[in-house]
Amino acid sequence: MPPFIEQLRTILIDLELPGQTLLIGLSGGGDSVALLHGLHELQDPLDLKLYAAHLDHGLRGAESESDAEWVREFCCGLGVDCVIERRDIAQAAQESGRGIEEAAREERYRFLEEQAVRLEASSLCVGHTQDDNVETILHHIVRGTGLAGLTGIPATRRLPCGVTIVRPLLSFSRADLEAYLNEVGQSWRRDSTNDDESYTRNRIRQTLLPLLRNSFNPAVDDALLRLAWQAAEAQQAMQHLAERTGREVLLDASDTCVRIDCVPLADAPAGFVREVLRAIWIDRQWPRRGMNYSHWESLRGLVCGGGVGVSLPGSIQASRRANLLILEYEKRGSRVASGSGEG
Repeated sequence: MPPFIEQLRTILIDLELPGQTLLIGLSGGGDSVALLHGLHELQDPLDLKLYAAHLDHGLRGAESESDAEWVREFCCGLGVDCVIERRDIAQAAQESGRGIEEAAREERYRFLEEQAVRLEASSLCVGHTQDDNVETILHHIVRGTGLAGLTGIPATRRLPCGVTIVRPLLSFSRADLEAYLNEVGQSWRRDSTNDDESYTRNRIRQTLLPLLRNSFNPAVDDALLRLAWQAAEAQQAMQHLAERTGREVLLDASDTCVRIDCVPLADAPAGFVREVLRAIWIDRQWPRRGMNYSHWESLRGLVCGGGVGVSLPGSIQASRRANLLILEYEKRGSRVASGSGEG
């Protein structure tokens, strides 16, 4: 076996993927092509059942259509069933007020999650690499991030639908994958928008990272990855304590309302209080879109200093009553009675 396949085999075993049904997000680029090609090589030895899914974003006209057809033929050659769908990302971005990058990412993951559930796949495999991780960490830094954002791309993440997103290629560089594809004589597609520096990620890849490597630190990639590992360790410790404290201060909860005892948190460090609140949020599966540092800090202020209340993204109202923080979430199509713990 080529070294890439040997290393991928070890990673898949460590991730406990043998015997599973896997859906592979396949763009046609080198990363995802190497992932599916490698998984196909290991399909029989590891008893894998493979499916692929490709979303045509409709952003590049004939080029997008050509990519979709290439993906179809590639999967046919491997004998892997592939579902291909087209969605108008430009229209979705316009209707929602999101940027193209954000809309494309969200629609792609929505599509992949839908297909994973339909196909009863236990895991959704995507081809993020070590390079993607470096770019993500740096993107978070320049945009502004907390400790969680410094941890980079997680190797696994459980979705509410029960499917797990898995990234088996995080220890490989793009150069590693292209070397493997060249070794086995497998072509791949190149997305022309990767050269468009109107996209933030492309500017980081093509301008900022080369500048940092050439003018500041040739090993900046290793430095950023080391920072991510250290941040992940610290974040795991903080999260463990925050989840335990969150259970202790949560007096009662429903889908639409929780009451939190503020007294045990009054003298706690500010960052820890924010993590406790975030842990409660995640446990309730409440929407976090639009929640930024200032929102979490406003909540912390209610917990530690009192105040009247604050309106938060996602139709959530927070108020302080005596020693209690009351969080009320108004779901679509429902009304939450103020002061009630009922849904």
